Amino acid sequence: LREGEKGPAKMYPTKEQYADGLKQEMANFREFNSMDESIQGYDTFLRSSPENRYEKALEATTPMEYLNELKNAGYATDDDYVKVVGDVYSQYFGNK
Repeated sequence: LREGEKGPAKMYPTKEQYADGLKQEMANFREFNSMDESIQGYDTFLRSSPENRYEKALEATTPMEYLNELKNAGYATDDDYVKVVGDVYSQYFGNK
């Protein structure tokens, strides 16, 4: 769990991008009882970040701006995060 978080969590494999490439690691992820709880937890995480870390993302006016600002704030380490998530979004909701 991230500092200050409480609740059930479980270790899952993930990949993190470092200077020398993607590395597989185990990381602790929160578990929620429902999709609604998960969305609320995500929103709380973004809005309560130290020094308003995700403020630009929360002020974004387009989905791609949101993803880019999340990446810029350090939410994801994968260099392809914006493209991968943006492609999934486009598949379900149309143009970016």
